[in-house]
Amino acid sequence: MMDMTISEITNLIRNREEASPDEIKKWFDSIYGLIVVPSLTIEAGTTLYRATVITSEEEMSCITCISRLSYKPAYLNSTYGRASTPHNTMFYGIVSSNIQNAHYSCLVETCPIFREKKQEQGHYRVAIGKWILKKELRMAAIVDVDGNNKSGALRNFDPKDFIRIIDQLNNYQEVIDFWRLINQEFRKNVAKDREYAVSAHFAEKLLSKGFDGIIYESIQSIDEKAKESLCVAVRPEIVDNHFLDIESMVLYEFDYKGNNTPVTPQKTMHHIFNPTE
Repeated sequence: MMDMTISEITNLIRNREEASPDEIKKWFDSIYGLIVVPSLTIEAGTTLYRATVITSEEEMSCITCISRLSYKPAYLNSTYGRASTPHNTMFYGIVSSNIQNAHYSCLVETCPIFREKKQEQGHYRVAIGKWILKKELRMAAIVDVDGNNKSGALRNFDPKDFIRIIDQLNNYQEVIDFWRLINQEFRKNVAKDREYAVSAHFAEKLLSKGFDGIIYESIQSIDEKAKESLCVAVRPEIVDNHFLDIESMVLYEFDYKGNNTPVTPQKTMHHIFNPTE
């Protein structure tokens, strides 16, 4: 495929109904020129929260296994995620201004019962691990170029300061249109995993340029209790190289009886991990 401009790729994404994920990947691989991407540093010592849904008694027996609370192994990942492609994987988590918002955001992100009440009745369990960053991370930031970011951490960005095209376009509006579309892809609701193909393959492109991960606002950030929480997708090597260590885990349990019954999660377990475990 020939090299393409940002404007050409923007139009392809907008009209991609018949495009396969492989075609979308080729579009991003064909970007001509250099885009300066907004970045955000997560400082060493920052807490990341990661939620894991427990779906069986067998999984419950492994609830204190660090490997179960960490990222999904690549060989088990057969679907697209918001920032990951099949047969690759990412450590998904939340950074937030306080623990209450972080736990709430984790529950909303991972358990559909909090977003869509038309779910099956039953007993639900969600484990939330507290992970401490040992090394600062340089993250590619997905920012709303129209200034509608809910999180204060992203509102500091000015489009004129962080978006530049080098050796390619002088048309500022084309750059804005591209980033506006990318932000929408990271914020949209999806019905099928392949609808993540644009955000996943763009994330893959950014990671190939040396970023440690991606940071973006969740679609759930419209909720006041989640607006200061940000989603992160961190490369698994960060965890493997001990830049990220788990400190503790909390288990939430709740019953859902249908008919839009309010759900009140209860903490039923709190486990402190040995750093060498």
